[in-house]
Amino acid sequence: MRPYTTSPTVFLRFSELFLFDGTRLVLKHPKVNEKSEVITWIEGYNDRTAVEVLHLKRLYVDREALPPLNENEFYLEDLSGLAVFNQDDKDVGVVNAALDYGAGTFLDIKLSDTGHIATLPFNKSSIIDVNLGARKIKIEDAFLLK
Repeated sequence: MRPYTTSPTVFLRFSELFLFDGTRLVLKHPKVNEKSEVITWIEGYNDRTAVEVLHLKRLYVDREALPPLNENEFYLEDLSGLAVFNQDDKDVGVVNAALDYGAGTFLDIKLSDTGHIATLPFNKSSIIDVNLGARKIKIEDAFLLK
């Protein structure tokens, strides 16, 4: 498994994972190898053929098992659905998805004026403020990739 965490060792603190449909997977003796991949036995999957049904499946952690975040850190899931405003407080749209493929986080924003999707790098230059309580994010619209 290749975990999407700040470090693969963070992944080792979780003893169970879930599939999208809620199926619970219990990990046995997880370790991180030299390629930063998590190697583990999964309870109920006793051989390589049995575990092949999990190939390319996304695995999830129970929200309550996640560690608290430091200031100015966010779980990507929490950014989805935020109202987006520019530096002049003008409505831009809504965060459709927050995505990280390894080269940094990007926001897909559904634009209010056209309904099209635009992309914005999620970094200190392009983000002015994130207010999860108000469900609002303020951006520098010069960084918006339409």
